[in-house]
Amino acid sequence: MTIALNVMFVGDSITQGTGGTTNFGGYRGMLLSIKASYQGIPYRTCGSNTLNLFGGENKWCGATGYRIDQINPEVQRDCVQFPWDVALLHVGTNDATQRNSGGTPTLATSQANLTIMLDYLRAANPTGKVVFMEIVPSRNAAVDTLIDAQNTAFATQIAARADAAYITIVDMSATFKANANWTTEYMADDTHPSNYGYRVMAVTLANALTALGY
Repeated sequence: MTIALNVMFVGDSITQGTGGTTNFGGYRGMLLSIKASYQGIPYRTCGSNTLNLFGGENKWCGATGYRIDQINPEVQRDCVQFPWDVALLHVGTNDATQRNSGGTPTLATSQANLTIMLDYLRAANPTGKVVFMEIVPSRNAAVDTLIDAQNTAFATQIAARADAAYITIVDMSATFKANANWTTEYMADDTHPSNYGYRVMAVTLANALTALGY
């Protein structure tokens, strides 16, 4: 029986689709296209942001340039205002890039803010599922070192949660780096994937959702 799945994409400019074809929505548009053709499940997106339109299901939560602490008020509002079944999180890129530039977010504060985000989602929908992406790498070597450390720390803290079973971790950094040519084939610039990179993200997420029964 065909069901509807309410999806909340949470993130920053990579979730917006920066670096890919204008107004296609990056991995969001590609993922919904893959899943609709694969299982025929009608996906409904939710959230207050509609930047980078790719059709009727164009909603997401967050904003370009935002750190995790800045996305948290958006999540706190949207996860209560909109019904959702699964939340797909790609957050922390701006924490790492600003940390590299001498900004204020430490790894510890980023971890604390991730806990706040996950707690918001869990409280709003105790039966909802979260797919947490370890963020894509950077072509800037210094930033990428910080991303690696952050991805490891985030995965460790999620695994230690008492409610960790509702969170699926997908390692986008390892997925990209499995291709020796990821810097040229998957990236549009130091930070943002190209259309090809967004396609890799979408396929990886589609597999994760299929494993969850969606």
